[in-house]
Amino acid sequence: MTSDEVRLVEFDDESLPAVLRWQVLSFLRIIWPEGFTGELRYRDWITNPVYQPYHLLCVAGDLVVSHLEIVQRLLDHEGVKYKAYAPTGVLTFPRSAVRDGLARLVQRASRWIETSSADLGLICCEPESAGFYAQSSGWDLLSAARIIVGDDRAHAEQTPQVLLATFITEKAQCGRQSFLRSPLSLKDELSDRIRVTWRQTGHVRQRAPRRSAGRRDAWLRPDARRMSASPPEAVGRRFESCSGRRSDAYNSASRWPTRHL
Repeated sequence: MTSDEVRLVEFDDESLPAVLRWQVLSFLRIIWPEGFTGELRYRDWITNPVYQPYHLLCVAGDLVVSHLEIVQRLLDHEGVKYKAYAPTGVLTFPRSAVRDGLARLVQRASRWIETSSADLGLICCEPESAGFYAQSSGWDLLSAARIIVGDDRAHAEQTPQVLLATFITEKAQCGRQSFLRSPLSLKDELSDRIRVTWRQTGHVRQRAPRRSAGRRDAWLRPDARRMSASPPEAVGRRFESCSGRRSDAYNSASRWPTRHL
């Protein structure tokens, strides 16, 4: 296979072909197993549909080489509501994709967000990944910003991740300093999904177990290790398969802090 055979494709969530969806979903089940437990053990969706995911992939035929999705949410920060878009669910398989595909996906996602109706674009990632995402996106690293994740502030935990942002509208530009003053508060995507499921079935929902703030559940994190972007160096890091054998799949994760927002 030559690099010429790898192409970039885009789909909204409903249009994503099953052959591609199941490859991404299988990757997530291996790398982020905590997202497939309890009521979500046999889930068949990549990201909570409420975030209106838009998928960008580098593919070779029907094989997924790299994947990234853009999610969107309304954020209430210091009493101001912002429409925020974020690249997340970032993953890549072969080493070559790190060079040939991953940066290309991040660049494409960043330009897509900048020309959308969003007030701002956000990336939550591990500190060691910040350089890669800053260079690929062209967005600013807000080194003083803090990120907390939880269903409510009383149970929120601060994550070790860092925040990159682009302030698109005048409203967002005026509020830039607020993201340095006050922590960005994100909710757990999986808990949101469980709430929706229980409402649809008419059951009374029991409180879901708390998850570590470093997990892939923050909707805003591109990196893997769970909704957050993995460092470019980590992209080439091998992971152990469930059978204990070394796998040649590579993880470049970035999840809105893993799925929060």
